[in-house]
Amino acid sequence: MLTGTQSVVPALPAMQGALSLTEAQIGLFMGAYFLPSIFLALPAGMLADRFGRRAVFTAGLVVFGLCGLAMTLWHDSFTFLLVARAIQGAGFAAVLPLTMTLIADARAGGDQVKGQSHRSVAMKVGETLGPAAGGALVLIAWFAPLALQILALPLAALSWRQVPRGRTTGNTIGRSFGVLFNQFKSLRFVRLQSVGFFRFFFKFGFLTFMPMLAVEAGLLTILETGIVLTASAGSALIIAAAMTRTTLKRPSSLLLGANLVFVGLSLIAIGVAHSTWLLIAGSIGFGLADSAASIIYSAIITQAVEDDMRATFVAANGAIRNLGKFAAPIVLGLILLAWPMSTTFVVLGGSAVMVGLSARTLREFDKFDVGRAG
Repeated sequence: MLTGTQSVVPALPAMQGALSLTEAQIGLFMGAYFLPSIFLALPAGMLADRFGRRAVFTAGLVVFGLCGLAMTLWHDSFTFLLVARAIQGAGFAAVLPLTMTLIADARAGGDQVKGQSHRSVAMKVGETLGPAAGGALVLIAWFAPLALQILALPLAALSWRQVPRGRTTGNTIGRSFGVLFNQFKSLRFVRLQSVGFFRFFFKFGFLTFMPMLAVEAGLLTILETGIVLTASAGSALIIAAAMTRTTLKRPSSLLLGANLVFVGLSLIAIGVAHSTWLLIAGSIGFGLADSAASIIYSAIITQAVEDDMRATFVAANGAIRNLGKFAAPIVLGLILLAWPMSTTFVVLGGSAVMVGLSARTLREFDKFDVGRAG
């Protein structure tokens, strides 16, 4: 799934030149991929609960792969590319949350955390290798990185044979909406889902504006900023790999809160950094804490409801997380109109600390025992 983003990014300058696009059109090309995931992740999850995991998972992969094939073959029309990207985003919305759901269907207790850790490792490897693969392929042609997305088609054939069909509920979409609405009437579920929003708000705030802060403050060059981001992603990969072999001994809400507090302290360190080393330390600390928080949160969210509503609930969380990705650059961009970059990072970090401290209110979800051995 990450070939839809990380592998495409290196091709954007070449695409802009080949099709004579403006910066706004390039932004639209990327936005066309993410926007559908905000609205379509939830219906996809409901369909997975209604008709089974395998059907929706495989269909999402087929849509994703066919759109990649179409864009590779018919790459001269920007309008066609936009339409294909939007349809592809629907496939992305269906598949990615279901990877979390399928792990939760198959594992419980300490194995649930380890399973989500394996998923996180795969994501981090994709985030690391995707840009390198895309950058190599763009030397052939600007649209060559799009061909990587065709690999979803053989994966779809494999998933139809290997992915369990999953228990179906027989629920109509309307009834699933009703059950989900009743869950969100409970403050505890609102708190749980809001943590997902804020985690991605903090992450995409960091990814978007840390390079700008580093260059504006004269602490790093553009090239050095890329190296620091790679080091941050590498630290996230290390912690994810370590957690594949670790059974957590403390309540999940406590560990989640502690890591979010560390995320906040890292952001504050970046904001007040007057030396390159403090900026680097804050960025690496952010990668470590955010990766651990992501794995623990994934384990909690997938065990928070009964099996017959899991895909729906996780998909709703996916939509909320995508909203956090979408909102962070916009909201923080508006704040930067009034405050300097350093102050904005301190405020962002303070907000993360507050969210982390409030995570102990999620202790009622510790009863699902996702963080300890089953």
